[in-house]
Amino acid sequence: MTIKYNSSGTQIWATRYAHTSNLNDAPVKLIVQYPLGQPQCVTVTGAVQTGTTAYSVGAIKYNCSTGAQITATITSGGSSGINQVFDMVNDATGNIYIAGAIPVTGQGNNFCIIKLNTSLAVAWQQTYNGSANLDDMAKGIQVDASGNVYVTGYSTTTSQGTNFVTLKYNSAG
Repeated sequence: MTIKYNSSGTQIWATRYAHTSNLNDAPVKLIVQYPLGQPQCVTVTGAVQTGTTAYSVGAIKYNCSTGAQITATITSGGSSGINQVFDMVNDATGNIYIAGAIPVTGQGNNFCIIKLNTSLAVAWQQTYNGSANLDDMAKGIQVDASGNVYVTGYSTTTSQGTNFVTLKYNSAG
């Protein structure tokens, strides 16, 4: 559920999202966007259950004034396990960047970085698997003024435990 309150604490609107009845959705983060040349909106991201043991990354965009859903997208990810979302940011033009983890058979979890355009269509998606084929989790994401994407998290090794990992992608992924 996403709720908007005014500065006095009075509820303005409340909107529910359910990808599939009787399954679970887990919102993680929301951002209020002021994209150039577009109406103000709120985008919410998290994991949506798509099957008994399968989750995918979901993003929903709402009109800030009314709470009406503008658009939503569910990314295709791993076929089982949980696609985890940990962070989300936007750039000045309204693109959304999501960082999390995706399960891959024989590799544990891998970094998952997704760029969505203003319509929430996937512009690009990248994954990163550390050298040990153990869990790698993208925990934070930022975008600079040139559109470069910085992702940080950890990679698990057999001899050193977990280590910091920071990756940089250009605007094309």
